[in-house]
Amino acid sequence: MEILYYAVIIWMAVVIARALMQRMEWTVQRDKVLKELDQRIRIVDLEKLPEHNAILAYDKENQEFLGQGSTIEDVKQVIIQRFPSRVFVLEDKIFSGLPQINSEIKT
Repeated sequence: MEILYYAVIIWMAVVIARALMQRMEWTVQRDKVLKELDQRIRIVDLEKLPEHNAILAYDKENQEFLGQGSTIEDVKQVIIQRFPSRVFVLEDKIFSGLPQINSEIKT
């Protein structure tokens, strides 16, 4: 009977250890995915220069220059051409070179 008691304790310890390992692996995977999404999904900030008939687009977070054009649609096309695999958010609308992405954010 005592052997059975120790076997159950060892079995429970193994199950708990496996569960903890799976949780750690899941956390690492989740962090990887979040980092990848953070690099791929960017918010666009526009600067209008009426004296030059131009609109400049920047990454809102790091101020990286994304592109320029005379209209917002021109700016979007330039950004899509430069960064075809990224997803951008501009004025609550999502756009990308990826065909299934382009839509609007509903709140």
